[in-house]
Amino acid sequence: MCSSDLTPREIVSMLTNLWYFDGMSTDNSRAFRRFTRAVFAAQAAVLRHGDIANAPVGQSSARWRLLRAIDDGHTSVADAARFMGSSRQSVQRLADALIDEGLVEAAGQHDDGRLKLLRLTAEGQRVHDALEENFDTWADRLLARIRPDDLAAVSQGLEQITCIVNADRDYMLSKEQ
Repeated sequence: MCSSDLTPREIVSMLTNLWYFDGMSTDNSRAFRRFTRAVFAAQAAVLRHGDIANAPVGQSSARWRLLRAIDDGHTSVADAARFMGSSRQSVQRLADALIDEGLVEAAGQHDDGRLKLLRLTAEGQRVHDALEENFDTWADRLLARIRPDDLAAVSQGLEQITCIVNADRDYMLSKEQ
């Protein structure tokens, strides 16, 4: 997923040089602050839109994301939480609700003998498929107003930024040890 002309060592070196903050806002910090606010606003808009778009199927964006995570093979709560970028506790609450509704079941056990794995029931798969079909409809409607090349460029940029931010997180964690 992380494609860049920079090696991980070069990314860490670049981030190390940018790490120190002297208390004064810089052009870089203002640009990155604007970027993060735009990303948060875009995510919130997509999730709110998803809540409205998924309402006819009786699901929220959060539930749709968990159904998708399970369908993609993220079958433990912890793995699904990492995939979704959510806390394990919030994903556990979602999983419990989806289990209560008969859309997901906790089946089998993981290698350690304690961890239950999640899987979609037949009804859960039907709901997931309906949500994905619904997504295709609203994606087509939105892309009538967004150029595919612009969307591809933004997606590629976000993927690269994600890799850089993850490398910086790893650098920060290594400094704590």
